[in-house]
Amino acid sequence: MSARMPPRDDHVSSGRAPSISRRDFLRVGGASLMGLALPSRRQTGPYLWEATEGQFGRVLVDGAQVRVSPSAESAQVDVLAFDDVVRVRRAVVGDEWLGHNRVWYEIPDQGYIHSAWVQPVRDQPQTPMRSVSPRGVLTEVSIPFVDAYSEADVDSDRLFRLYYETTHWIVGTMKDDAGRWWYRIYDDRVGVEYFAPGSAFRVIPDSELTPISPTVPPVAKHIEVSLSEQLIKCFEGRRQVFTARVSTGMALADGSFFTPEGEFDTFRKRASRHMLAGNRLNGYDLPGVPWVTYFTTDGLGFHGTYWHNEFGAARSHGCVNLASASAKWVYRWTMPVVPPDKIDMWADGGTKVVISR
Repeated sequence: MSARMPPRDDHVSSGRAPSISRRDFLRVGGASLMGLALPSRRQTGPYLWEATEGQFGRVLVDGAQVRVSPSAESAQVDVLAFDDVVRVRRAVVGDEWLGHNRVWYEIPDQGYIHSAWVQPVRDQPQTPMRSVSPRGVLTEVSIPFVDAYSEADVDSDRLFRLYYETTHWIVGTMKDDAGRWWYRIYDDRVGVEYFAPGSAFRVIPDSELTPISPTVPPVAKHIEVSLSEQLIKCFEGRRQVFTARVSTGMALADGSFFTPEGEFDTFRKRASRHMLAGNRLNGYDLPGVPWVTYFTTDGLGFHGTYWHNEFGAARSHGCVNLASASAKWVYRWTMPVVPPDKIDMWADGGTKVVISR
């Protein structure tokens, strides 16, 4: 089914319908809950965080189950589809599921969904730029998702769906007959330029790209990745300054998709990369992968991840998947330092990376 953009800046469209309004996409409740009284709330465990206004979640799989309580044993009250967007009230510690993740998200007046099935997102439309500098402008998607087209026209071919916190180089602007501003996006991986509504993108200021701990000697920084713990740990000397859960290679029976053990150096960085490989069965086509820090010449690196939220389990094609905010920290902290106007940066003398079981 083709997707059409709504005739105004309510540009978030569903994966299951041609177009929907902002009210429609904020899916709160549902037909399956009509007339259903949920039991009174009970204490299910410590709250990890309480959402501020405007916290949503994008569903990452078809058939995601919403349950009465944060437990796979509780009653199912709804089933959500890929790219549904729901409000999120808080994250809670519930029953263990998937063997490594006890975090569930509470959907107001509806129930609980396991966090592995949901990307935390915001819906923050922006005032579009009217022009851009010749060097281009680095941006990130600031709404749950937006569709990109071959032309600045919703009747042209829809090429990609761009998701929250993906990063993109904007190289031009255009105003259509309806007065809507569009951005022209540069994609060197596929060799084309495409267009999306400008209000879906936040400009990333240079201040967010400055190095972290620039006075620490580069040789004093190193990264440890534990494949057994699925953790990244960053050190300045002997002091650990950062840690996060990751998802490394799946290490299938035939040896494919593994993350290699050994010592490496970060030598190449990109704030945005269209990652594309394989076929429909075992491949991927992922525009706007954010904050890529490579450590092998065959393309393995640290990067932000928007297609799953199952950090703590090995499930990548060999790269080290991180939440986008964590990948951005690693990108800014490691060597080489990338000037804000550089799309691609190669340099010797990178940050040491040790990957072990």
